[in-house]
Amino acid sequence: MARFTIHDVEKTVSFGADAQFAQALVAACTAEPTLLEDVLPIVEPYAVGTTERVMTGLLEFDRIAGEGSGAPDEWENLNDLPAIEVVDPRTDRLARTPDNEGLVCIDLARQSISGHLVAPTTIVARGTLTPPMVGRAQRRMAFVLSDRWTVDVDMVEQNASSVEDTDTANRDMVAAGESATRA
Repeated sequence: MARFTIHDVEKTVSFGADAQFAQALVAACTAEPTLLEDVLPIVEPYAVGTTERVMTGLLEFDRIAGEGSGAPDEWENLNDLPAIEVVDPRTDRLARTPDNEGLVCIDLARQSISGHLVAPTTIVARGTLTPPMVGRAQRRMAFVLSDRWTVDVDMVEQNASSVEDTDTANRDMVAAGESATRA
């Protein structure tokens, strides 16, 4: 699983998904979306169930956040939720902490994609996506990300000797995210 954090003009949402999902998100950005709700329907054919999982996860997060005193430090097991909304420093840290396959941050307003993923996952700005076989003819999606977008996603090799490098990349990513938050 990789962590995906999407910042739009209204909110920042973070969720876990297979690292291969990154390319579908990049392809969705070719539609120049401004909201998470614009992105999810575009990626749904290529990652079936993602929309429901993320939206249901956000409802669960809202339910937990609304219970009791609502104090964020009392929320337990945020990592176990399918999706969270960034509402405080704790959820912000979680949204910027990579899962074992990496972290991809997409800022829809600034049109930037950054992060790192464990190889062999790759990110390309132009290409073709093919959805998983679901009993009918596959609908391939050709995409070209506009030059207005900046893409800075590093690929990190994952093997026994590079676990330390991945941990260092994870720490660097968290530090970079915290610096960007303060800016």
